[in-house]
Amino acid sequence: MKKRIFAVALCLAVLAAFVVLASACEEQKTTQQILEEKVSSRQTALYTGQTDNAYVTIGTLDREKVLVADGEVGEMESSTTVIATLPELPDGSTFTYVLTGSGGKAEGALAPGVIGAKLIAKISDVSALGTLTELTVTDSASPDEPYVFELTNEMSGAIAPADALVRAYEHFKTEVDAELASEDGMQREIYVRFVNGKTDRDSDYYWYVSFVADRGEDMSVLLDPVSGEVVTSRIRP
Repeated sequence: MKKRIFAVALCLAVLAAFVVLASACEEQKTTQQILEEKVSSRQTALYTGQTDNAYVTIGTLDREKVLVADGEVGEMESSTTVIATLPELPDGSTFTYVLTGSGGKAEGALAPGVIGAKLIAKISDVSALGTLTELTVTDSASPDEPYVFELTNEMSGAIAPADALVRAYEHFKTEVDAELASEDGMQREIYVRFVNGKTDRDSDYYWYVSFVADRGEDMSVLLDPVSGEVVTSRIRP
């Protein structure tokens, strides 16, 4: 009887050790996985279009619902923002849009922005539209003269956001590894965005990756969008 009890206890001990070991193996994450979980703003698409006197950008981001640089990544959402810059916004006019892609269309209303002659719309999910090809903006005051924008995929040929993150990590590897190995771990959020000059819409685009701390410190890098090579970087302060 004692031998049977001992055998059962031994089996249970071995099973418990196996469960603990298996759990430890399952919970062990790669550096890449840890960094991906720290991304609180990730650009996944960017289209632009222009006419002789108007301009539009359509950008999709996976980001925190409440974007606060507090070192923790909150609940995420994906949304697309349409920003149309027109010559003027006549009083009393209302504007609508039709966004066309290879897989379908979406339509809705555009609201005036806070600054300048800009119109803005938020779309929760454009994935079903496929590759975006055209945006039509119509003024209720002149419905027969819509603005029609042929769209350019600015991220065509660029490396993926995940690859941009890897290149940025490789550049700041010493600093990031030291923080990951610290007692508190890395207390930063990561932004991965596709950007160009704010004052020159025709300027070149780059991947911008920033490791942002809650105390206002950041490590950021601009990467060539195709090769992934570092163009410039900084550590602040």
